Amino acid sequence: MISVELVDLTANEATDIVHELQRLGYQQSVDFNFAYHPGRWDEMTGDIPKRTAFTFYNDALATFFKLKYTPS
Repeated sequence: MISVELVDLTANEATDIVHELQRLGYQQSVDFNFAYHPGRWDEMTGDIPKRTAFTFYNDALATFFKLKYTPS
């Protein structure tokens, strides 16, 4: 199981990525899962940016995802 976190995606952008993975034939809860965490303000640490965590159960899919969606 490999987790990849993308920062500053909107909820719509995260959903678009999920739909793209599904169009490629991958199934949520079988091949991958995701969790969207909206940004918020914390009195102690300040601004906490929005982030989306993708969890993959296949190493090859995680590698493909990292190459496609993470900045180089």
